[in-house]
Amino acid sequence: MHSIFWKIFISALTVESHRRNLLQKFKVTNSASQIHRATDELILDQILSHGKAGAANGVMKLQIGKQYAFSDFYVFQGAKGIKVKSVTSYCIEI
Repeated sequence: MHSIFWKIFISALTVESHRRNLLQKFKVTNSASQIHRATDELILDQILSHGKAGAANGVMKLQIGKQYAFSDFYVFQGAKGIKVKSVTSYCIEI
């Protein structure tokens, strides 16, 4: 998981924040490794950032056949986007 930030040019903290938000969205209390086994595919459609703001959206496909569309909006503490100040997340079953 930690290598993904090198491929899409975002910080490791952003990747970790996104993972944590997904766990909260799906109301899961299990460990990340259990979620990883339950997830067939995580598709990031768009990632963008500008100054102190950023956003990511995509689809999470679970092994049980359910799919969820998600959109996360980030506010960073500074323009370099190293630390996440807040995240607003939306998720719907599709």
